[in-house]
Amino acid sequence: MDGVILRTTINIIFSVVFLFVVIFMYLKLKRTQHSLAKRTSEVFLQKTKSNKNIPIAEKILIRDELLLQFEVIMENEKPYLDCSLKLSALAKKLNTNQTYLSQLINNNYNVNYNEYINNKRIAEACEIFMISHSTNLTIDHVISQVGFKSKSTFYTAFRRYTGVSPAMFIKMNTPNK
Repeated sequence: MDGVILRTTINIIFSVVFLFVVIFMYLKLKRTQHSLAKRTSEVFLQKTKSNKNIPIAEKILIRDELLLQFEVIMENEKPYLDCSLKLSALAKKLNTNQTYLSQLINNNYNVNYNEYINNKRIAEACEIFMISHSTNLTIDHVISQVGFKSKSTFYTAFRRYTGVSPAMFIKMNTPNK
């Protein structure tokens, strides 16, 4: 009987301590969230104040110039062929921040950054498939050549972009011998 009382007492003490720890962690989380929200709103207000001084016509020129630079880089350098390409690296190359670049892509191409890059990669893969009628060319080779790390991501993006599988696309674009 004493063993049961002792175990019950230990369980109660453990439960109370556990409850205090959970409450403490919850309150600390709430303070952190509040602090983060406050800092975020301060940064937003700071950016808004500094951004208000630029005339709208100048903002449009800056946006258009950035979009042109982005398209030139995409066309000439084809950075999307690099499987390790990150939005932050692309933004740095364009001397802008990744939030603004992401917004630019969303607004001008109606897709997010990942979809835009995947579409560019799939277009490149389609071009390779259509130009090369070599029997030595494998889909796996093209996957890595156009910047995909994952075979499943490639197949999903390819089907979404073309409406058919890569094998079917190759078959449809191979001249009859």
